[in-house]
Amino acid sequence: VEVTERLTRRGVVRKYKQIARELGESSRRFEAVFDDPHTLVGILSPDGTVVDVNETSLRYVQLRRDNILGRPFWKTPWWPERMRAEIREYTRRAASGEYVEYNADLIDAQDRTYSIEGTIRPVEDRDGVITAMIASAWDVTERTWRTGQSQETSAQLEASFEHSPDMVVTHDAKGNHLRAHPRFFKETGHRRTDHADMKVFEIAQARDAEAAIDLWWEI
Repeated sequence: VEVTERLTRRGVVRKYKQIARELGESSRRFEAVFDDPHTLVGILSPDGTVVDVNETSLRYVQLRRDNILGRPFWKTPWWPERMRAEIREYTRRAASGEYVEYNADLIDAQDRTYSIEGTIRPVEDRDGVITAMIASAWDVTERTWRTGQSQETSAQLEASFEHSPDMVVTHDAKGNHLRAHPRFFKETGHRRTDHADMKVFEIAQARDAEAAIDLWWEI
């Protein structure tokens, strides 16, 4: 069985490299993508069986390659039970010729949560027959975390703005008003319709308008 799996794996990889050459792509390019330390890559047969995976993907499950090969892609350790039907459907769609994109939040072998963006794309020969599929994924955990932090910070700033007892005004680097707290209009007598065309130094409380402008540019 082990010998058969190795021969099958080599056959699919060799077939993919042949297709790559026919498409004008070099085998070096394929190997560079397959060995990319930042990309999880797997080669699947048309029925979804895992034929090969790269070292990067193995690090997430901390298993040897021979523990993965020969399994249906949706039954590999990367996917929790709750996602297997979904991944099986993605695999079926790719096998029918569709370029499939997906996102997932997963847990690695050390119980750490990570987020990925992935694709499953079919590989066709010159006759249009699908001979393999390439499953690729990128770890976007840090980017997802930063986005969440940014959204949380924005929500906090929004709450501070809305509930501030002070006359808060936001503006850009050139002094153009962007937004003002309701108290601003109440205290200054300015109308909301005039707000977009105003400069911050135009509502400065200084008696000397030129001094107000000078102060703004110093700030």
